[in-house]
Amino acid sequence: MSMTMMNTPAGEKQRSLNSILVLIVVAAIVIVAFQPYYFGYRLSRDDVWFFMASTEGFWKVWDHASSVAVDQGRIGQIFMLPLNVLGAFLVGDPAWRVAFLALYVLQLLLFAIFVSRLLRQDITLFLFLLLVALHPLAFENMPPNAYPLQNTLPFIVVLAARLIVIRQRQREVPSRAQILFAQIAFMIGMFVSEFVVALGTGLLIAEYLARFQWGREAGSGWKAALRSAFARRYLVSDGLAVFIVLVPYGIFRWFNPSLYEGNSVGSLLHIRRLLGTAFGHIKQGTPLRFLDQPLPPLEGPDVWVAVAFGIVVAACLYYLSGPVLRIRTPWAVAVVAFLLTIYVSLPIAISAKYQIECMDWSKCGYLDSRMSYLPAVATLMGIIAIIGQLPFRRVFIGAVCIATGAVATLVFLHNAVVADDMRRYDAVWNRGETVACASPQLIGDEPAFMATVDPEALVELHPPSSPLEFWRVYIPWRADGRCRIK
Repeated sequence: MSMTMMNTPAGEKQRSLNSILVLIVVAAIVIVAFQPYYFGYRLSRDDVWFFMASTEGFWKVWDHASSVAVDQGRIGQIFMLPLNVLGAFLVGDPAWRVAFLALYVLQLLLFAIFVSRLLRQDITLFLFLLLVALHPLAFENMPPNAYPLQNTLPFIVVLAARLIVIRQRQREVPSRAQILFAQIAFMIGMFVSEFVVALGTGLLIAEYLARFQWGREAGSGWKAALRSAFARRYLVSDGLAVFIVLVPYGIFRWFNPSLYEGNSVGSLLHIRRLLGTAFGHIKQGTPLRFLDQPLPPLEGPDVWVAVAFGIVVAACLYYLSGPVLRIRTPWAVAVVAFLLTIYVSLPIAISAKYQIECMDWSKCGYLDSRMSYLPAVATLMGIIAIIGQLPFRRVFIGAVCIATGAVATLVFLHNAVVADDMRRYDAVWNRGETVACASPQLIGDEPAFMATVDPEALVELHPPSSPLEFWRVYIPWRADGRCRIK
């Protein structure tokens, strides 16, 4: 009888209303989860330098980009550095800050859609909710609060490109023009940095493995499924895209050996340090980073908001878990996602600089921690799907959703504490703007200026530069008719 009702117009209407309600709740979760991120911007020395460079004009930025590209042997810096300068310049404006956060959330959503397409199960909202609810706020040069555009925009381009290619290849008559357009976008995205190359090639690996599984599910044998998955037309198209990116990268690096420790290769044969660095960076991008930290204060209104947040997250996950329970090969999903989590961490893990920082100084969080977070959460979803294969699976899934909601509560509380710390930086930027627009002459009295604007010396440049070098540039630049530009 219930099936009959669901096939009636009334049943269709009820399903539509339920879907709209779920979307509204998920959107509310996103807003609540990412509201603390609003206060974190220009936190790192790099971002302060990028902002300082933005005051010098386009051609000076181009000169910086060309110089850094040669010094680091990274041709992608020609695009990457201007992206970072643009991000550091715009992020002070509240509207742009919200836009950057929206772009970052879009990146999470596109990844969830990509995984959903590969698994051929409608797990988009479930995975997206996991990505949002378990996302830790951090200082360590992690987007969206540092480098707000460097990875976010290229990741969006690469994910959108692969989704277009997948859709077209599933059609009886694919559009060659759309595939060509998508492959060009895929190449442009990867050209920006080795981080995007790691993500892009990781997506390709997942795509080919998924296509093999599709063949097996259709009843094909191993050989037939392999031939279908690794069809020559796919290999040529995708291989050429990667080749066109990597060859210029390699040639440029050959003629411009890197002077930068951050992309110099460490001990590849020292597996413990390599894997230790990879897992350290992976950990810092997930709620596991909080294991060695004290519990946040369990008092005040934030606690009640956090508890309500966790309850809603748990309820939504349980409601959306049906397609996750229908994943046919959950073990394969978990294993492949876990291996890809390590794979996308390798560009940093092989670096001598980051091996030392992570293994010797216990400073592991960085840009790549946000990238590895994506397949890491997909791994968690695979584990949840495995649990869903057990007897009494609804009971076990309910327990898992409650546990995940509890973790989301703790993440929310930790994020609230970090956001309070980030507000101190926001206050510095606001005071700096006020002084620049009301009494710019105060910069002449340096002790009084620092005591007024940044008494804690939070805004820093890389040594040997001092914070005052930045403020001496910023104050007259801001005072010179730019007081309406935050």
